[in-house]
Amino acid sequence: MKTTYPIIIHPQGKEGYHFVEIPDLDGCTQGKNFNECLEMAADYINLCIIDYEDRNKPAPKPSPIANIHIDEGNIVILVPIDTILYRQETTPSRSKKP
Repeated sequence: MKTTYPIIIHPQGKEGYHFVEIPDLDGCTQGKNFNECLEMAADYINLCIIDYEDRNKPAPKPSPIANIHIDEGNIVILVPIDTILYRQETTPSRSKKP
């Protein structure tokens, strides 16, 4: 499945980790910088959606970015996900034994 999910980054200044909220999945993560925030959020979202797929359950639909309410100083970003590619990149390859 390919789609994008909104995340909310709560910057913490130069010290500490930035808190990342994933409202459509009732989840959160963190990152040292914005790039790490995006990577961690993409991992979290991919894993959640894969879990829904594996259980044959419908995943929550991504909210339109315009519907995300944020406090001043926070940042909303859309994170692209691709569960097929994620599975390919994270599934260990099976080597044939002689």
